[in-house]
Parts: sequence; structure tokens; C-alpha cells
Amino acid sequence: MKIAFVSLPVAGHLNPMSALAAKVQSDGNEVVFISVADAEARAVAAGLRFVAYRNRSPTARKHQGCGAAIQQDPRRRGTQVHV
Repeated sequence: MKIAFVSLPVAGHLNPMSALAAKVQSDGNEVVFISVADAEARAVAAGLRFVAYRNRSPTARKHQGCGAAIQQDPRRRGTQVHV
């Protein structure tokens, strides 16, 4: 099975997600890990194929270090990530 994992580049998301992706890959699945370029070293260290995404939205230019525009959506519960 082909599976893509997408993670924000912060330790609380990146570390457990890369561990889970490595486990899924070790079970014989084809895995790709997608995040901003800053997360590449962690994914590669876990033995995962890495693909960087780049946000091109005008809002994201304000958040270049994080690679995503993160905002609260009042109509929904939780945080919405726009890439």
C-alpha cells in the first residue's frame, strides 16, 4: 500500500509521526513523508523517503519559518492548516 504522512515541523508532531511512518514502512508499505524542508533530516534519519512542500499563499509568506499558515476557524473546532 502507498501511504503519505504529512507533519508540521515541530517536535511534538514530527517525532511521533516519523516513528509511526517508519513502523508502517517496516510492515511492507511504501511510505513518503511530506513536510517543510526543515523536517528532512528527521525523516531521512528514520529511513523515510522525504518530499518537501512549499506554501505559495500570500498569508504563508508571513510565516516562512513554519511553512504553513495556521489559523483558528471560528466555524469549526480545532486549528485549520492551509498550505
